[in-house]
Amino acid sequence: MPLTVGTAGHIDHGKTWLVRALTGKDTDRLPEEQERGISIELGYAPLELPDGRRLSLIDVPGHERFVRTMVAGATGIDLFLLVIDATEGARPQTHEHLAILRLLGVGSGVVAVTKADAVEPEKLELALTEARELVPGAEVVAVSAKTGAGLDELRKALARAADAVQPRVRDGATRLYVDRAFTLRGVGTVVTGTLWSGSISREDVLRIEPSGVEARARSVQVHDVPVLRAEAGQRVAVNLPGLERAGIHRGDTLVEPGHYPLAFFPLADVRPGVLVSEKPNTRARDYGDTEWFTVTVGERRATRGAWQYTAPPDYASELRGRVAFVWGAMDGFYEEDERIVGHAADPYHRNDIRQSSRHLVVMDGVRRIADTTRPIVLYESGFAPRWYVPRQDIEESALIPVEGQTFCPYKGLASYYDIGERKRAAWCYLRAWPEVARVSNFVSFEPDVIDVFLDDKKLSLEAGQGVKEHGIDRSLDPEEMLKRGNALAHP
Repeated sequence: MPLTVGTAGHIDHGKTWLVRALTGKDTDRLPEEQERGISIELGYAPLELPDGRRLSLIDVPGHERFVRTMVAGATGIDLFLLVIDATEGARPQTHEHLAILRLLGVGSGVVAVTKADAVEPEKLELALTEARELVPGAEVVAVSAKTGAGLDELRKALARAADAVQPRVRDGATRLYVDRAFTLRGVGTVVTGTLWSGSISREDVLRIEPSGVEARARSVQVHDVPVLRAEAGQRVAVNLPGLERAGIHRGDTLVEPGHYPLAFFPLADVRPGVLVSEKPNTRARDYGDTEWFTVTVGERRATRGAWQYTAPPDYASELRGRVAFVWGAMDGFYEEDERIVGHAADPYHRNDIRQSSRHLVVMDGVRRIADTTRPIVLYESGFAPRWYVPRQDIEESALIPVEGQTFCPYKGLASYYDIGERKRAAWCYLRAWPEVARVSNFVSFEPDVIDVFLDDKKLSLEAGQGVKEHGIDRSLDPEEMLKRGNALAHP
């Protein structure tokens, strides 16, 4: 099963030196990186495990200025290799990178405490203890890239971590997020990225989103080795001749044509001032002239964050007056306490679920109902973020089930709870639809009914957060849905 491991950790903690010691490859390939002695761009190398398996390894920069590059590399990895300098211990980017991994849902990995040869045994033991407390459940290995001590143990630990990773969906539609694009003389444009799902073979026709341009793969490589077929989980380089390098950017997506429909928002539903037109415009083969926008929310900006087809042909007339967002560029706007900048109609509904490490507390007067540092946050088209708490972090006896359920066509049947004198103060999707299964049996609390605190800040019900009837099945009641569910389960 192809898997990708990504490094993480503070600058100068020895990530690239460790990668070189493990793989024999120097991932700092740029002259500026060699001159300054720091990683600036993503680096790639194959990593052989003791059992003969090969992992794809991504080395990320550790400087705070390059955190966006780190996110680009961490997006799509299956397990992490967190690097901590034994002489310094955990530093700011150690914590930042670890938080990013948690938000991305990357839970399997190994912690390497580097420069073990440079400290006394007592200090090394303190560094190992700190690492175990920082990442409970992950193996911690002391290593020295200089002497080679601990490298074999680290490879074995990575193999054990890889055993715990769930396999990717190989038979799904092809999807690859571009993290690098360049041109080779005599070859043409080459794009690289981690293949999230599906496969890519020679002569496959791929569609580049959001531009809509299609291109045919002339050749496919995995770590500089030509292959007939690349599979989900591998680091892939695809040669796309005839495609202009300027027409593809980091964050663009290679997809199988006919899959992954885009969400187009009515322009009237986007807040005034969010979209700022930018030049130059481009032209899509199937839909005509394309106007691009910088998405602006407060002081935050996403260049080429949205686009619209200014005069689409008659067969695409439904797209007139609508705008689509580049979700890769927009990820920065999906922070946990930010409102979504627009909402979509029923055919384009979007749910985005993320793991969080923020501190959420629910109080009923002086009684603590819930206390967690691992809530899940759900972003849904047309709504502000909703927070869901695992049952283990809730005083279960405080939840009093009440009769009556409601139906959401995008998540399923919701059950409700009273808390003391507070009516319907919480709800839960006991068995959410498969697309949002991560919130199943988690509990969400109404901030206008009960006190909910996020990092000590009291939440309130904001505009756009109230529940309204929505969806193509809005007229169906829970009893009817239960009948339909039973009919489907027992044809």
